[in-house]
Amino acid sequence: MLKTKKKLNRNAEALLLRLGRDFAVGKQTDLGTYRLTMDHVENLKRIHAFVRRVARLVLKTLEAENSVNLK
Repeated sequence: MLKTKKKLNRNAEALLLRLGRDFAVGKQTDLGTYRLTMDHVENLKRIHAFVRRVARLVLKTLEAENSVNLK
């Protein structure tokens, strides 16, 4: 899970840097598109964090069930 978080953050940072450069040199003239893309990146980060929390909870539940079944 940690590898996917690092990869997500690395890709998000690269995308935002590229968008920032494009916006600064005038390739992207629509500020709304830039902001919308930034919002999408932040939403993907939130979804990723939520999925990681759910996965941890599921793993803990399965571990608890397995330990009960072994006794």
